[in-house]
Amino acid sequence: EHVQGGRITSYTFGAEVESIQVLLKTTERNMKAKIELTQGPNQIKQIVEVYASVGYKNPFFAVMNTPGSITTVRVINQNTVEFPFDAWVLPYEVGSSSELQPVMGAGGWAY
Repeated sequence: EHVQGGRITSYTFGAEVESIQVLLKTTERNMKAKIELTQGPNQIKQIVEVYASVGYKNPFFAVMNTPGSITTVRVINQNTVEFPFDAWVLPYEVGSSSELQPVMGAGGWAY
């Protein structure tokens, strides 16, 4: 998604998403962003601040754990309108292998 300067973009993920991936990059200019990750009310916010003087040569990529509850990720472009960037925020791991347990005598897996 294209994020103009000064814009706040939010993404919400369900409890089944265990981690997310975030990619920020720009075509030719600098990039100044803040990524906020919250999990429910009254929880401490995780914040990542990003600065790249050449955003197309040095894109930002991270995988963040989001276990247990609904998660909201906000991507904030802290630059002015002249410095947009592209943001991709997608699920990385969904579900858990611990949820798949063999059922004896059933000939398959229980979900």
